[in-house]
Amino acid sequence: MSDYSDLIILMGAIVIFMLLGLQANRYMLNNSATTTHSEVEYYALIVNQEIVENIRVISDESAFHSYVSSFPTTVNYQTRIADLNFIPFEVTVATQQMHEAHATFEDVSDISSYHITVTVTSEFLNNGAGGSVSLSTAKSFLSI
Repeated sequence: MSDYSDLIILMGAIVIFMLLGLQANRYMLNNSATTTHSEVEYYALIVNQEIVENIRVISDESAFHSYVSSFPTTVNYQTRIADLNFIPFEVTVATQQMHEAHATFEDVSDISSYHITVTVTSEFLNNGAGGSVSLSTAKSFLSI
């Protein structure tokens, strides 16, 4: 009789060990997915910030319009993620000319100001459901 009880205890220990192994595997898989999604969001912000910085350094209004007209475009960003060599991001730039309604200067006719919104979208954002990241900035030009 003790042989059967030892066998039942051994089978119970194997089942408990298997359940602990499955739980540990599920935990590691969840951490891996969270890390991957966080890195994709991080890369989307990097792409967005690069475009905003490129816009900030433009000093000529015609160069600004030429740069903005090159969008929308797809940027393939190189990654360190094991499953993805690169992530395709769709980048759009929207501009809207701002009017100086409450200007403190007498003559603002020689200042052109723009509100710029840079939007980066990818199918890998938002846990694979697709999403976007947007940044906004303002840019002004002085006509001489």
